[in-house]
Parts: sequence; structure tokens; C-alpha cells
Amino acid sequence: MKYKAETEQLERIEPVYSTIKKLRALIKEKDLPGFKGLLIDFLEFDSKISSVIDLAAKSKLFSIVVEDLEAAKQVLTLNKQIKGGVVNIYPLALID
Repeated sequence: MKYKAETEQLERIEPVYSTIKKLRALIKEKDLPGFKGLLIDFLEFDSKISSVIDLAAKSKLFSIVVEDLEAAKQVLTLNKQIKGGVVNIYPLALID
């Protein structure tokens, strides 16, 4: 995952980051079909300005990208299991 040190710091400040970390582990463990990654995984930017981007985008960078609504439902089910907080999920099928 990009920017591991920054992510670890954010986990201590914002609970959503801890939720995302737990969700990613479960998603990987269950090999969830339709999971594409986190939004930040698809972005490239100069590491010198990463803190500015973090301030501007906050938790939106850690939105979950999935293929379709079925995958989104599965992520929500896993989030309930871990009693996670609010997460942003973007199904690609709805964006077209």
C-alpha cells in the first residue's frame, strides 16, 4: 500500500482508517470477487505533496472501489461483521 507511514498515523487520528485496514485484510482473506482496491491505489502523485493531498482529500482517498453492487453489498456485510465505521464504496458499474 502506498504511503504506509502516513496511513498508520491517520489510523490513530481517524477511526475510518482503522476500519479500512481491517476491511482490506478480510477482503484479501476471503478473496472477495469484484474488489478492485482503494482509490489511492489508482492515483499517482509526487510524494512531496502527499500531506497536502491528505489534507484536501482526507478519507476520500481511501474509498473502496468495487466492480458492481454485489461486491459493494459484500463489503458492507464484512463492515458490519467488524462493526466498522462509515466507508465510501464506489461500484464501477454505476459510474458508466
